[in-house]
Amino acid sequence: MLYFKYLKNKFEIEKESQDNEIIFNITGNVKVLYIDDECHKGWDSIFKKLFENITYEAIGHDFKSKTQEEILLTTQTKIKSFKPDIVILDLRLTDSDFEDIHPEDLTGSKILLANKTFNQGIQHIMFTATSRSIYLNYLNTQGIVGYIKKESPSDKIISTIDNISNFNVLINKAIKNKYLI
Repeated sequence: MLYFKYLKNKFEIEKESQDNEIIFNITGNVKVLYIDDECHKGWDSIFKKLFENITYEAIGHDFKSKTQEEILLTTQTKIKSFKPDIVILDLRLTDSDFEDIHPEDLTGSKILLANKTFNQGIQHIMFTATSRSIYLNYLNTQGIVGYIKKESPSDKIISTIDNISNFNVLINKAIKNKYLI
């Protein structure tokens, strides 16, 4: 949590740059749902600021005490009631997801596939700390818009500014694609 506070202070999110160039401005009739077992650790605060002009919600703060089946049921119930256009989805939501398992057995993958069965128009952006190419390749074959690698204190290769810029590109692509069913 301290790391996210540091990032928030170091890279304050602004609507416009000094040159009046829009850095991140998503408006319109768009619903975004963020699903992450650690959403309360900082990214939810950042997303609330980035998505302040659209309908945004997050779930997952209580996932640590749930089984994979309970998480799947919770997320599907939320998706059916909230009806998001875009889902920002963590790949690993349970402790068992950190074992060496097949990509399709990860909780995030199962949620993605269930969402695609329910509504193929929902656009998915994976937001994950994994660097395993087998997982990322699998997700790309399942029709995600793209993925963003989570920044963490142990992995400083990715900058917050680059992540926000990449998110802007992916969110705009997802908004355009949400009507293509």
